[in-house]
Amino acid sequence: MITLWSLADLSKPPLTLSENEWGDVRTLRFSPDNRWLVSGTRSGIVNIWDVSGERPVLEPRHRCRQGEGVREPAFSADGRFLATAAQGVSARLWDLASPDPCAGPRILPHSNVVYQVVFSPDSRWAATASFDQKGRLWDIGAGSKPKLAAELTFKDQVLQAAFSPDNRWVAFGSWDQTLKLLELTNPSTSKPTELIGHAARISSVSFSPDSRWLVSASEDNTIRLWDPLDPSAAPVVLRGHEAAVQHVGFSKDSRWVITGAYDGTVRLWRLQLGDLVGVACQTAGRDLAPAEARAFLGDEHAHQPCAH
Repeated sequence: MITLWSLADLSKPPLTLSENEWGDVRTLRFSPDNRWLVSGTRSGIVNIWDVSGERPVLEPRHRCRQGEGVREPAFSADGRFLATAAQGVSARLWDLASPDPCAGPRILPHSNVVYQVVFSPDSRWAATASFDQKGRLWDIGAGSKPKLAAELTFKDQVLQAAFSPDNRWVAFGSWDQTLKLLELTNPSTSKPTELIGHAARISSVSFSPDSRWLVSASEDNTIRLWDPLDPSAAPVVLRGHEAAVQHVGFSKDSRWVITGAYDGTVRLWRLQLGDLVGVACQTAGRDLAPAEARAFLGDEHAHQPCAH
């Protein structure tokens, strides 16, 4: 059962939507235009509710049979496609512009569990991450059938994929402790860049809203910030968690990164140099010397008058 509350008036009793089968809370998603709510079941049913009206119908508008346990649904930014990963060997694209989205979904095949599927912000690309040790990039704007544009091979399962908000990059993260970064300008001929540094499996990959940073979280208890424009540069390593870091997010202004770990804590990390300088100045109670700036902030240009 799904409980749906109206944020316009929380005093109203919630609606109860029936999935009719055992669902998974991790499959709940709203579409970008707030018209659709999707949920998936372990038996492979994709439920699509039309929640655009004042009082949504309690039964799904569409009930699509995927046939394999549903994982990680995602909507394209233009609202046309719903993608579902699977406990089986193929992800699927459901066309919400069709009178019957359940008819003839487009298939994104792998040879093992498809753990995640994501869309690029411009809705041109889809990326799939799979237990078959491959990250795949699909061109979904080339016609009725998705076209495989690039395949990145790892040495262990691939669980994470992410696009940069500026539509320039796609990144994949693997249990083999590496990330791979691919430029989207000409992905079929571009050579991916391998990012090495983590000492355990990678559990989360994301880009900052300004596309300045690619961030990875790992079971080595650290978070690493990579510069996509200079991937050979050493990453910024954030330490402090005492257990595997599983979740990463950013503030909308890209000034903060938020991390959650199995140590039971959520941490906020400042990203912008000015913020770091301010904290350092407040702690020191004076201006920073160039040597201090280099030692603690990694940039001698951080030497500047502290705010008084």
